[in-house]
Amino acid sequence: AVLMERRIEVPWQFQIKTIPQTNDLEESAQSFNPLSASSVYCSPMDFRAPENFIFVPKWMMHHLGIQPFSLVLLSWVRLRDGVSIKLRPKQKSFHKLPNPRIALESELKYYSSATASTTISIRHNNKQYDFFVDSCVGKDGSLTEFNPELCDAVSIQDADVSLDLLS
Repeated sequence: AVLMERRIEVPWQFQIKTIPQTNDLEESAQSFNPLSASSVYCSPMDFRAPENFIFVPKWMMHHLGIQPFSLVLLSWVRLRDGVSIKLRPKQKSFHKLPNPRIALESELKYYSSATASTTISIRHNNKQYDFFVDSCVGKDGSLTEFNPELCDAVSIQDADVSLDLLS
């Protein structure tokens, strides 16, 4: 509701950061350092989760090192439009597929953003392939000229992003 009240444009993008877990909730909040917290970026699919809860894919939970019911900090962000991302397949067998780039591009449409130094997964022919996101390059946001720069994360939804597959 707050996003709609503020008339924030879609796509809505968020940063999820881990909060250290202790037995004392107040102690967890006091020991939280947002500069050192692990984070990932995403967009919501829907808003059906109960209040104060979010549902995230397993790969995000794994990257953040969280379990169900872990505390996280969710913040609205505006990611730069992606120019290029570099992905490194973790399985050598991916390069042996007949059209690996087409297989990857057809599954990446289900991702709204790419976060550097994370691992994303796709399914192709009933097999899971994992990719390390080596780097993300985004537009600098200026209206006068185009200066791409390295970013922690970029929006890849509705963007013409160059995909570099590394060995």
